[in-house]
Amino acid sequence: MTPRALVLGVVLLLSLLALLYPVREWFAVRGDISGLQSENSSLASGIKQLEARKSELSDPLTLQREARSQLYYVPEGSKLYVTIEPDAQERERAAEEERARRTGDGAWYQRLGESLRWADEQ
Repeated sequence: MTPRALVLGVVLLLSLLALLYPVREWFAVRGDISGLQSENSSLASGIKQLEARKSELSDPLTLQREARSQLYYVPEGSKLYVTIEPDAQERERAAEEERARRTGDGAWYQRLGESLRWADEQ
């Protein structure tokens, strides 16, 4: 190998190394651009949905129906009745306690305490 070929090889290798980082950055930026374009399209579809909802709520009857269902809006002259149901977890706990009291499950001191509480309630 001649010295000229060696110098040429080193120069080519250094130029390839010098171009490696910008090319890698170019691919990274292209990936970012494609991600941002997909995000932009999803946001545009969200905007269309919100505009449709806005036009839907421009109708006074629809707005009043939404206010009644979500905000408990009551027009003048009407009465509002709200029923409060016990929480499902609370109902389940109460049913389990009642079942344990009826079947005698649990330790003797738990049954004794339950019977004393039950007697106090009566």
